[in-house]
Amino acid sequence: MKKKLILCVLICITSYSYAQFIRDYSIVLPNYSSAKTISGYSLHFVLSGDSSYRVGITDYNQEIIISIPVSDGNYEIKNDTILLTDSYTHYQLLYQLDSTSLYPIKTYPFMKEMVLKDYYKFTQISKHDYEEISIEKIVNDFEIKHNKDYDFEEGIYVYDIWGPRFELRLKSNKMFEFSYKEEDMSPLYSKLELYLIFFTGTWERKGNVLLLWNTNLEHQFYGLIREDGIKLLFFRWLDMIFTRKYW
Repeated sequence: MKKKLILCVLICITSYSYAQFIRDYSIVLPNYSSAKTISGYSLHFVLSGDSSYRVGITDYNQEIIISIPVSDGNYEIKNDTILLTDSYTHYQLLYQLDSTSLYPIKTYPFMKEMVLKDYYKFTQISKHDYEEISIEKIVNDFEIKHNKDYDFEEGIYVYDIWGPRFELRLKSNKMFEFSYKEEDMSPLYSKLELYLIFFTGTWERKGNVLLLWNTNLEHQFYGLIREDGIKLLFFRWLDMIFTRKYW
């Protein structure tokens, strides 16, 4: 009986450890000016044992390590592929999986040639319990509240965070590009260190709503045109207004 009890305890401990097990696939991002130069930024795909995932950019250039979230949600593995579904906008990433690497099939434009290598960590990450949000409901509520067309121009819309910059380019040929940039702001000049294109595709305006069809992910995104700029529904945490750049 005692041996059976010990065996049961060991099984429980093993099962719990597996549930908390984390697989971290990462790649060091190259400097924008040279693919051979390490920029100090890394991209991480963190897969947890509970079928949740996170994607983020880590900046090791600062005294305090900064991590910028890109996507989180749930994943499922079928044969040799892994499908990751974003919990906010429900777009999907698809990768081929082997014992050591992730190979891109459907992903962000800047990652189409990047193979992520893995290593293992036995540390637990905190799980976010987000409130379920319907992007369509956000758009519908906005349309009801803002039924008078605001002034709007194509061009470059930006949101700056002390050097890092998210940028939306709405081109005259109805193509768009959404990117993330990091600059080295030296006293004499600024140098572009990192330039990541996340989303590309076509755009059109419908009232005060931008319809942004993402060609590489085959997914519909939205932007909300306001009096003070554009609010983009790309990332859950990016609850910011993008303003038009005139210089």
